[in-house]
Amino acid sequence: DLKSAAVRLVESTAWRGITFPIDARACRIELQSGQFFHQGQDVKGNPVFYFQTMLLGPWRKNEEAIVSAVLHRINTTFQELSKSNPDFQCTVIILMGKPFHAVKKKKKKKRKIMKKKKTKGNSRAATHPEEGEEEEEELTQAGAADDDDDDDDDDFEENEQTSQTNNHTSQPPSRQPSLWNPFKLGINPRLDSGEEEYYMHSNMALANTMIELLSKHYPERLATALLVPGKGGSGYLLTALGGALGLRAYISDKRTRAKVHILSNPTELLGYVHSSQLASFVGGEAPITPQAFE
Repeated sequence: DLKSAAVRLVESTAWRGITFPIDARACRIELQSGQFFHQGQDVKGNPVFYFQTMLLGPWRKNEEAIVSAVLHRINTTFQELSKSNPDFQCTVIILMGKPFHAVKKKKKKKRKIMKKKKTKGNSRAATHPEEGEEEEEELTQAGAADDDDDDDDDDFEENEQTSQTNNHTSQPPSRQPSLWNPFKLGINPRLDSGEEEYYMHSNMALANTMIELLSKHYPERLATALLVPGKGGSGYLLTALGGALGLRAYISDKRTRAKVHILSNPTELLGYVHSSQLASFVGGEAPITPQAFE
């Protein structure tokens, strides 16, 4: 009713006055982790936001810092978006687990070894058959190396050969949009150059806080929320879906709860976001921009 709407408006205005502006220094680590950021748009033209529950490196378990980082991103991004469309709505993709391959897998290449005939042009190869054998062995090993991208630990490693061929450009390969890999070790300033594993960077307390704040102070900004399980086996899939169902149950508002969709397969995201706009770590073709880690 009108009275409750007026009270809600006053409370939200007071909350904004107390909360903003946020001191980014207090949540610098979370802002640079790439856990929450905006990039691209969905098939309806709505801006898309991404939230990851798992990141490289241990979590320092500071829920307040994550909330501050998310609100800082939302406030600054919403201010820019409202300039062109004051009534915009957004799509939120929540990845419940590890990211996927950032690039498409290569197809196996058929390598043919030419048979050398006894002619003047290949007389040396004919008189030295062992050289031909060595060449065949070398090419076979190279072909096997191209197919070695199924290992889970190499999900986000750059193609070394591609990086070397682009060294002649003015921009370093590690920062070129087509080659820059935000999840490569050493890119994230929070991580050192050693080996890092994926850790959970979220919990139910954080989820409850975010649901309460966003549903209370940004009730009409959500177009749809897509919860998708990340990389893992069938056992993990059931765990992720169970967590998604539990998360949805905490949303009290019926209209907001109806906007939350739980996807069983990441490919279902293509029904909401075109592959050219979908971020690479959830199976799309769009490389992550450096602004996601600033």
